[in-house]
Amino acid sequence: MHLLESIIFLYMAFSILSPKILSGQEIQPYQPMALEGAHWTIALWDNNNPPWAQYDLYQYVIRGDSLYNEILYKKVYYREMNDSSGIIISENLGGLMRDDTINRKVYTINFGPLKSYDCPTNEEFLLYDFSLEEGDTANFCTIVYPDWYVIYINYYNEYGKVRKHIKGSYFDDFLIEGIGSNYGVFEWGMGSKNSIQNSRGWEYFLSDYCLGTDQDCDCKFVGINDEQKNPSFSIYPNPLYRNILYLKSSFPINEEIEVHFYDLVGKEIFRTNYRNFGTSQSIELPSSVLNNTSVIFLIIRSLDMSISKKIIIN
Repeated sequence: MHLLESIIFLYMAFSILSPKILSGQEIQPYQPMALEGAHWTIALWDNNNPPWAQYDLYQYVIRGDSLYNEILYKKVYYREMNDSSGIIISENLGGLMRDDTINRKVYTINFGPLKSYDCPTNEEFLLYDFSLEEGDTANFCTIVYPDWYVIYINYYNEYGKVRKHIKGSYFDDFLIEGIGSNYGVFEWGMGSKNSIQNSRGWEYFLSDYCLGTDQDCDCKFVGINDEQKNPSFSIYPNPLYRNILYLKSSFPINEEIEVHFYDLVGKEIFRTNYRNFGTSQSIELPSSVLNNTSVIFLIIRSLDMSISKKIIIN
């Protein structure tokens, strides 16, 4: 009788526990982040700026290895993007990344360009800890909210892999194993000026993730043909300390372009246009444009482009 009761007890225990084991962390393979060809496209949404400049896109890509302090890392490059077209216009080495696959942790060294504002530069720090369980609190610098803790853990098929999702205690934030977070890779958070509905605010978010070559991920740099449609502009001095602003194009522009200036609330405060811009022009701004403001927004428009820039006024 005791033997039968023991068998029944073991059967019931196995029936209850086995679903948790089958979906548990221990049988789910770790999904590393520091993978060759990983592409993250990040967007910064900010309606503190006027409506035409709400999205600022940029990208991280992993390419190549580096031995640093006798530890092997992957190189992380930071890329500026043309927000209107998604074309890559510049790239530079931003930092290094490595996985501790045994302990399910990700480490990074930020050389400056990576958007980990509350983390150190030029030294290794813990970027993510995917060994966290329900109720655990975070102890890494990427998460900027105080007393952040894990509410629950699930597994979802995302970007071609079953990945561990760790739901955090603030808003809709969650960590994604092998990806980073819903905010991005090194970015974290959102904010607003106040708590009323439709108040102005900002938020980082992961726009896309792709693993492969630039061609696989539909990424391309500005080439001679693309550049004719997507010029890059240098605007200086910025901050502006006098009333003369200089615009320089990466190639001659022969079509008509319009240059508009707006204040912080989106009101146009000055406009000029050029029938044959060439490669550079100077703009003399009236004193009324510079009075009583610390920031103005510049929009350059033509039939094929619309480029926005923020100018700080000293």
